[in-house]
Amino acid sequence: MVLSGIGPVLPYALAVTLSPFPVVGAILVARSPHGMTALVANVLGWMAGIGAGAVVMALLVNTVGGGDDGPVTHWAQVIVGLLLLWAAWRKFAGRPKAGGVPEVPKWLEAFGKASPVRAFGWGLALAGPNPKNLALAMGAMSALKYDEISRGDVVAGIVAFVLVGSLSVLVVLGARLLGGARLDGALAAAEDFMIRNNAVIMMMVFALIGMNVLGAGLAGLGG
Repeated sequence: MVLSGIGPVLPYALAVTLSPFPVVGAILVARSPHGMTALVANVLGWMAGIGAGAVVMALLVNTVGGGDDGPVTHWAQVIVGLLLLWAAWRKFAGRPKAGGVPEVPKWLEAFGKASPVRAFGWGLALAGPNPKNLALAMGAMSALKYDEISRGDVVAGIVAFVLVGSLSVLVVLGARLLGGARLDGALAAAEDFMIRNNAVIMMMVFALIGMNVLGAGLAGLGG
């Protein structure tokens, strides 16, 4: 069933979409001189990067990993789980102190002057080579039961991972399409919320997903 390919990937895709920087980047691109054209390009770049990572991880699990029950896959799950727990600790340790304002990376400022080509490239770069997204794609693709589902179900899982993992930037695009500049205030408020609460949000997501992936890997090795 198609749902067998979609269900297991959703928690990992949700973790992808909760990252604040793609949202902040998309909002800045929407305000750039190229506006909507650059925003569409940025969203397409992000989705292409997420999709490429998911396809690569699905192929690795099916070949090098020996499928979802292969020992290489289980060891990879253990490693990915530990890395996500380490990332959760880093977020906790690096969280702003009470009353502090989180620092926004300087490179994000360039998004506000992005041409459509550069906006696409930055969306692709933020999504594809991102270690966090690759780890989450690995977790998602190794959660699929390849010996029990069809190739079409795997494709449905990849599509679901891309769409849910892109929800945040798609919301920015939808808001810009439907509300235009009138929703700039709401988008700015969302941008501020994501930046201020980034550490807490990502710490909880990394911890929960990390424990889940680590547990699946240990259970597979023990079984």
